[in-house]
Amino acid sequence: MTTTTILDCARRVFNVEIAGLERTRDSLGDAFVATVKLMVETLDAGGLVVVTGVGKSLHVAEKMSAVFASTGTRSIVLNPVQAMHGDLGMTAPRDMLVALSFSGESDEVVKLVPAIRRHGLKIVALTGNPDSALARMSDITLPIPCGEEACPFGMAPTNSATATMVMGDALAMAMVEARKFTVEEYAGNHPAGAIGRALTLKVEDVMRKGPAYRTGRVV
Repeated sequence: MTTTTILDCARRVFNVEIAGLERTRDSLGDAFVATVKLMVETLDAGGLVVVTGVGKSLHVAEKMSAVFASTGTRSIVLNPVQAMHGDLGMTAPRDMLVALSFSGESDEVVKLVPAIRRHGLKIVALTGNPDSALARMSDITLPIPCGEEACPFGMAPTNSATATMVMGDALAMAMVEARKFTVEEYAGNHPAGAIGRALTLKVEDVMRKGPAYRTGRVV
C-alpha cells in the first residue's frame, strides 16, 4: 500500500463514522427522553442501570457502564452468558436493563430478556434494527441508525460500535444534568490519575513535612 491509499482508507473510516454519528444524532427524540426519565426513576428507587451485550457490544457495555458509574449513575455490567448461569442474582426488580445489540438478534442477549423480565426489570434496547426480536421484547427501543460499517466487507463492528458508545455518553451526560451531579461528586468517584489529581490534590498533600522543615504564616 502507498501512503496515499493508507490515508484514503483512514479518511474513509472517519467519514463513514462521522456520517453515522450525524444520522444517530438526528434520530434523537422521544425514546431518548423516555430512557433518561426511566434511568432517573431507577436511581431514585435505589436501583442500578444494568448494561449487557455480547461480543464487541459487551466491550461497549463495559465502557458505557463505567462512564455511567463515574458520573453518578450507579451501574453494573451483566455478561448475558454468565447471567443465565447464576449472575441474574445480581439484579433486582428496582433495576433496569440496557441491552446492546446492533442486529437486535444476538442469541445470548435475546435469550436473556425473558429471564430479566421475570425478575421485574424494565428493558431498553439500543439497536440498529427496530423490527428485531430484541426491540419487540423491550419497553423502549433507542435506535442506532448509523448505517453501514466502516470495514471493507461491512461486517466488523466499527461504525455501529462508535455510534452506540456515543449514545451511551449522551445518556450519561443527560443524567449528569438531570440529577445535578457536581464536580465535587465526580472527584469523589475519581480520586486517582491526572483527573483525580487535578480535582483533589492540595498543597498539603505534596509538601514536605517534619521538624527539618520550617513553616510560617502570612502576617
